[in-house]
Amino acid sequence: MENFTPTPYTLECVATGREFEDAGWMLADPQCKETSLVRTKYARKQIDVKPADWGLYRFSDWMPVRRILKGSSAPVTYKSKGLAAHLGLENLWITFNGWYPAIGATMSTCSFKETEAYSVCGRAAADERRVLVVASAGNTARAFAKVCSDNNIRLLLSVPYDNIGALWFDQPLNPCVKLISCEKGGDYFDAIHLSDIALKSPGFYAEGGAKNVARRDGMACTVLSAVTTIGRIPDYYFQAVGSGTGAIAAWEANMRLVEDGRFGRNTMKLMVAQNAPFVPMYDAWQAASRKLLPYDDDKARRDAEIIDAKGGVIMPALINAHTHIYSALARGLSIVGNNPTNFYEVLDGTWWAIDRKLMMDGTRASATALYMDSIKQGVTTIFDHHASYGEIPGTLHTIAEESKRLGLRSCLCYEVSDRDGEEKCLQAIQENADFITECEKNKDPMLAAMFGGHALFTISDKTFDRMVEANNGRTGYHIHVSEGMNDVYDSLQNYGRRPIQRLQDHGILGDKTILGHCIHVNTAEMEIIQHTNTMVVNNPESNMGNAIGICPVIQLYKRGILLGMGADPGVKVTFKDCVSKNNTIHAAYDMGGLAGMIQRGNGVDNASVENCTVENITVDYYEECVDVQGKATLKENDKNGADVIKEVSGKYWVNGGYYWGGYADYYVSYGDSSYDAPVEGCSMRLANSEYCVNK
Repeated sequence: MENFTPTPYTLECVATGREFEDAGWMLADPQCKETSLVRTKYARKQIDVKPADWGLYRFSDWMPVRRILKGSSAPVTYKSKGLAAHLGLENLWITFNGWYPAIGATMSTCSFKETEAYSVCGRAAADERRVLVVASAGNTARAFAKVCSDNNIRLLLSVPYDNIGALWFDQPLNPCVKLISCEKGGDYFDAIHLSDIALKSPGFYAEGGAKNVARRDGMACTVLSAVTTIGRIPDYYFQAVGSGTGAIAAWEANMRLVEDGRFGRNTMKLMVAQNAPFVPMYDAWQAASRKLLPYDDDKARRDAEIIDAKGGVIMPALINAHTHIYSALARGLSIVGNNPTNFYEVLDGTWWAIDRKLMMDGTRASATALYMDSIKQGVTTIFDHHASYGEIPGTLHTIAEESKRLGLRSCLCYEVSDRDGEEKCLQAIQENADFITECEKNKDPMLAAMFGGHALFTISDKTFDRMVEANNGRTGYHIHVSEGMNDVYDSLQNYGRRPIQRLQDHGILGDKTILGHCIHVNTAEMEIIQHTNTMVVNNPESNMGNAIGICPVIQLYKRGILLGMGADPGVKVTFKDCVSKNNTIHAAYDMGGLAGMIQRGNGVDNASVENCTVENITVDYYEECVDVQGKATLKENDKNGADVIKEVSGKYWVNGGYYWGGYADYYVSYGDSSYDAPVEGCSMRLANSEYCVNK
């Protein structure tokens, strides 16, 4: 390095072709009347790569530097093995800028910005008394600080306050390096503005960014490393870019290498990538523009915003895999005279009564409410199962408009049902078909369609056939399955098949279909779900609110069935003569087990359920009823406060430790949460004073 002699060069204006001498720190052609870069033209047409101990200055023949600075490291190029094998490529090479001593890469700031800093600072005169000004979001500042500190070059860094944490070093900096910062909450654009204020003083000079030929030719060393190691100009060259300086540098290096003549005359295909959403080069390319498009400063700030998540958790946004927009405005609703005693009465007296009154304006308002609540809770995607039997045609389109307006992803369908007669049923089928066609035509990545069906006990075989015909294999189905025992009773009594078997008969199942709830499914049905790759959505809070049981999620999970979580309506319904004071999924999991609800008779006396003991009863899923006389007990207090043990008696359906008795004196929904072991042969303490029953 003692024998270093700078390569003579001139500057050329890209716009006019005028060639002129460099006065020392020229960033533009003073005679050019338009905005244009200048380019270096080196006297050496063939590059002589220096030994490795020269660091970055191995390529100094094609760098506009006056001197060599200490501490630099060159890019390292090596032939890929693992990535090449993964991509099926035989001749893939990687050029690495950073810290990887095992391959000889020793850029201590771990950033390719060192290629820029050593070249730019090497261009400055050794006796320069002015202060170099660099604005940076972090990486560039770290590289320039190291180079200037090690080589006693005066430097002023302008960095946003929130990015100061990026300025880490392996040793204290030389006092020649100074830092200014915009206030907390500022960004890169504020740092640039602050540096511009400093540059108004004659004691400072600008680094220049892409306009500085030393910055571009320093970055070009990455291409030079690649070509001189490989022995030829590559066919394709991939590089990430921000402002595009690196892409320009790569292109200029390619031209010099062609002129060199020893590495071929190939014009490499330059593949550049920008991080979304801040993609000005991509936007210009899409618009077929050779100039960057106008870009509002405030929009640029938003697009380039960095969120500090220290102390937090970064995770994908939530997906609500089963919900009902039509219920969004029913929160707190109480229908006078509606006192349901079972799940069917909940549906008929509450939800069906609501959706029969729901017109288009109500649908739009409900969609707005649900989407806004979703955003507040971190949900960005919903699978909605809509019903508005007051007005059906066009409702999915209306919901889609609100989805687009508020910026959520939605997969929508309409709830086909025979419950309100054939005309309404046909309208519902047509609404699904029309919306599927609309989604196929528009191909919006934020909007999709499924074919909706209410539940099997409200859908005849004839209606299923109509649904399948209208869908014509275009998409999957979204349907309630075995949410209540009435669904199971109806299928067995009227069709001689269990619900999952009926769906299989009609070709409803498959990897694009969603089954909501699946509380009362047996082992055979689980096998069918598994082998058809059908998805199941668990809705635990809704299941508790309606007191209908617990989805066997653990068993489904162990079978490899794809599972989702849904909020369903998310509205609590109070059963006749049964008060649930803390009926939420949050409370359930806090308790460590899913507390049950017990109901009987008429009237409420607020006796609390303290203990419920279930002995080992092994009966397959709902294949038959069993008599639980003496096997489930309640512990109550009499008027004197003494303990009274009562037996729960009657016929109960058994589902792996869950007891469901719609025709017994007591209704017992009892079992384990997804975190607990099966309850067969075990006892569970319920939440004291939270669930009230009659004696």
